Amino acid sequence: MKIPYVVSENTRKAYATTTVMKNSLAEGNRKIISEDFEWDDGVTPAPLTYFAALSLSRAFHIINPLKRILQKDIDMLMDLYPADIPLKCCVPYIKDEQYWKRSFATKFPSRLELGVTFWKGKFLSACLQDYLENVKCDVFIEEEAVELAQLVSPYIYELGLNQLQMARQPKPPIPCDDVVQDTCPFSVTKVYDHIPLEPVLAKLYNLQEISLVFGLNGLQDDYQQRYFEFSMADCESICRGLEDLRHLRTFRINRSNLDCSKVKILLQNLVKKESIEELDFNHCKIGDYGMKALGGFIFIHTNVKRVRIANNRFKEVGVQGIAYALQMKPAAPIELIESSIIYNLLNQIYRKFVKSNTNRNYINLQIVVKNGQVEALIISRLPLLLLKN
Repeated sequence: MKIPYVVSENTRKAYATTTVMKNSLAEGNRKIISEDFEWDDGVTPAPLTYFAALSLSRAFHIINPLKRILQKDIDMLMDLYPADIPLKCCVPYIKDEQYWKRSFATKFPSRLELGVTFWKGKFLSACLQDYLENVKCDVFIEEEAVELAQLVSPYIYELGLNQLQMARQPKPPIPCDDVVQDTCPFSVTKVYDHIPLEPVLAKLYNLQEISLVFGLNGLQDDYQQRYFEFSMADCESICRGLEDLRHLRTFRINRSNLDCSKVKILLQNLVKKESIEELDFNHCKIGDYGMKALGGFIFIHTNVKRVRIANNRFKEVGVQGIAYALQMKPAAPIELIESSIIYNLLNQIYRKFVKSNTNRNYINLQIVVKNGQVEALIISRLPLLLLKN
């Protein structure tokens, strides 16, 4: 690689010659300054190889020279290639991490990422995320989405979607005194469908982490509750897409209308995934019935370690369902169950679950206190910890 990538800028500054040394009598009249790597900028013309590489960089979608030139010329090309090369032309051939890092900074300047070790996967995951979040449902072409997913699938290990466009958005009824409203419980309910995720997820065979949010961002004054609804068909589409994912470890749905019936469908399919290690359903609408289903999942599954269910709608009945599953020595090696809880339930849970547990080393209680209020209750195998701010 070129020097700016081998020797960091901080190292060059740390070992730079001081101004006093440069102005000394012995050093002041030097004509050759060996520590100045840019001494010839603006003095000597660029070599012909540079101009040849510059011409090649402008026609990568026509000519791919990477397999026929030397490595030093490839390094030069990586600095000259534009960041807007079509993915189908560059993904199979360009492996240089600096190119993908530069492409990420060019296409997503507002996103700051730290600790990234695989920039190619990060960039391609962001491209797929940007496509799925912003695609117009009325012009959504499934074949195009599948082609993109298949192209990037060998390099993507995590996928996060912070919003999903709705394919069908039923508008709220206009209030009118002359219209008779249908209140029959057997009437067909409104459908809130999103773009199908099944064909996309089915192609991402290396996926290890999925994060989904069924909603829209930046609504401001246009906020409506229906934008955050999703249907049973959406859950079934996700489950069908997860069938062939053998390496999935983390499944996350946050800030969505995930209720008991929907979470039951998801758990019935996720229980078949032996690779699952973490479930995160924070900030949803799961009630007592959904918590009982989650308790059954914990009792049966053999690998799940962390379950996060903060800010949901379950009460003491749901907590009892989780507690019963833990008390019966489940197959899952549970390390952490995190859940926010209101203060008036704390004494009931402590009395019914913690005190009744005969094996004190098996389950512990972690209480998070903030500003004098109980903010979270964590049932875990970790040592008891009381945090106060």
